[in-house]
Amino acid sequence: MATFFYKCKQNEKIAEGHIEAKNMQEASKKLEAQDMFVLELKQENQTNLNTHLNYEIKPLTIKEKKDFYSSFYRQYKAGISFFEIFNNIIATASSNNIKTLCFNIARKLNKGSLIEDVFEYYSKYIGKAYATLIIAGEKSGKLINILEKITEQVKTEEEIKIAVISKITYPAIIFALLFISICIFVFFVFPIFDLATQSETIQIGKICVFAIIKTAICCSIIGLLIYSIIKNNDIQKKFIKWFLNSKLSRKILENYNFFNFFMILHLAQEAGLSQIEAINLSNKIVTIDKINENILKTKNMIAQGCEIATAFGVSNIFSDFALSQIATGEKTGELSKAYKEIALDYKQNYMIKIDTLLKLLEPSMLIFACICIVIMGAKMLTKYYETLFSAF
Repeated sequence: MATFFYKCKQNEKIAEGHIEAKNMQEASKKLEAQDMFVLELKQENQTNLNTHLNYEIKPLTIKEKKDFYSSFYRQYKAGISFFEIFNNIIATASSNNIKTLCFNIARKLNKGSLIEDVFEYYSKYIGKAYATLIIAGEKSGKLINILEKITEQVKTEEEIKIAVISKITYPAIIFALLFISICIFVFFVFPIFDLATQSETIQIGKICVFAIIKTAICCSIIGLLIYSIIKNNDIQKKFIKWFLNSKLSRKILENYNFFNFFMILHLAQEAGLSQIEAINLSNKIVTIDKINENILKTKNMIAQGCEIATAFGVSNIFSDFALSQIATGEKTGELSKAYKEIALDYKQNYMIKIDTLLKLLEPSMLIFACICIVIMGAKMLTKYYETLFSAF
């Protein structure tokens, strides 16, 4: 089977994409069967094809998810078929990762695979929870509504990420400047001072080179440690365990997990999943074991016929606002709306806790900087007076 690039007109709109066929004549017939007027049709360049086939697919980043789901939602809302949607994304996406993912999805659809099977297969790349919601939405006939809400959720996640990064940028810059200042004193100022007090020839160029090398080595070590924490799951778990020792930092992670849990729970209810299925799906994205265990207890109680509000209350991990909203939602039959309100409340609490942590962090860094300055100053004065008294 060869792959052909096409540019067609359908319902007064121009569509571009790829289609697989034995030859150009068969490709043209396939397009015409979809009521598409062919404007351009040519065999895909083998180099471009190999790029899509050989490029390793990676889980989509938050930004890639936003681009992917936004484009998916807009085109599906416009009534474009799944196959055309993913071909159009290939033509317009800026990320090679998205292009390769959509290329493989389109190939499977072109071979007759069902959309639910394709999304199940690629769920680890597009988000397992989102893939499950799309499958449920397709079966219940609510896919357009689910895609809209997934798009909103991904945009919210990106906004949170940007907000957090902007908040920690200033402390990070202060820390970096402080670290560089310490390196300059330890590797440059102190050696020059020692040589000066010993009446030796000062080779500033040589000292500068060694200072730069040592500073680079220190920065590399710190960079490798940070990279190890990001990439290694075991180190991440140990770091999170250490991070959770503080009550404030524990609350930050808990609020973020609860925000994601209740937002996915809201989306799952909108997609038509049962309460048990929705809780099971939402619990998969929670990263704190204690919360996982309590949510499982809640699910088991609901499965045994317990009221939803009571089951959530027994776990003793949710806020009073959350429990009151669930109780109200259960009585009025608007649990999905209640879950969304709870998620937004946890999101607000999360941002407040981040602000509180940073307000504590900034003066702590200033105190640390002052201590470092005092220690370095004391060391220089000590060395100075030792040299001074040794002359007598």
